[in-house]
Formats: sequence, C-alpha cells, structure tokens
Amino acid sequence: MHTTLITAIALTFTPAAVLAQTPQPSPATEIPTPPTPADAPQGEAPAPDEFAARAASSNLLEIKTAELALKRSADPFVTDYARQLIADHRKVQSELEAAARAQSVTVDFALDSSQTQKLNALTSASDADFDSAFLSAQMVSHQSAMALVALYADRGAAGPLKAYAQSVYPTLRTHFLKARTGAND
Repeated sequence: MHTTLITAIALTFTPAAVLAQTPQPSPATEIPTPPTPADAPQGEAPAPDEFAARAASSNLLEIKTAELALKRSADPFVTDYARQLIADHRKVQSELEAAARAQSVTVDFALDSSQTQKLNALTSASDADFDSAFLSAQMVSHQSAMALVALYADRGAAGPLKAYAQSVYPTLRTHFLKARTGAND
C-alpha cells in the first residue's frame, strides 16, 4: 500500500512529456538523478510566455504542497524543509514576476487542473504515508522543474527570463537533493 501510494503520487507529479522522454525510476526502489544544466532535455525551449507560466505554476505548487506539509507533518525534517520551500519559492516567484514584467510577459499565478489533482492526491495521503509521499512528490516535481529551467537556460530566448532560469537552477537542485536525503532516511 505504502509503495503503491508513493508511486501513484510520483506519477501524478510527473508531466507526460517528461515521462515520455526519460525513463522514470520507481520511487520505492531507485532515487531519480537530477538533470544538470549541461544535460538539458532535447528539443526547443518553450516560448517566454509558456516558460513563465510553467515556472510560475511550478513554484505555486511547491508553495501549496509545503504549506500542506506544515499542517500535516510532525517530522522536524519535513517541516523544516517545507519552511525552506515556502521561503525560497516565494522569493523565486517574486524574481520570476519581475523578470516576466521586464520582458513584457504576463503571468497567471495559478495552478492548472493537473496540478490541482496533484495537490489533491497529496492531501488525500494517509497520515502514515504523508511524509514519504510529500518527499517523493518533491523529488519528482523538482526534477521536472530542473529540466524546464535547464532547457530554457540553455536554449531559451535571451532576456530576463533566461537569466532567471539560469539563476534559479541551483535552488531547485538544492531542494531536490534535500528531498532525496529525507527520503533515504
């Protein structure tokens, strides 16, 4: 049951495009390796408005799932990590908004229906499974976010949004690695 729930949540947090492009390990048996800016996914970078929208919704999802973790978890590692996610993602969300404005890109800061489903899946996790489901979801969602910013940092249109993508990658990688550390404990 525990492994099935973690796998279901992890797959819920993995965009179809990422699943189609990279083999996805089972969260219960293998920890995913984060991409690096040097091995950005193949293909064209999204348009600036699409990148900004995807990055904004990704940040918002991280904030909402971390707020949920603060309400649901009693594990000090998870609650400290959730506080870090909230602070860091609010900061990078503000930086994204400034970069988008400087590049004349309008961004809607809202979850899409898929992300709402992901948040609902995590919300419905049992108390016993919540911490591991949260950490697994963070690994998968940060891996996806790193792939997006690595691609845009490498092949995106020059300008403030590209600079944002280049600057935010280390924060996302740190979050991924911290979730992986917690999942291994």
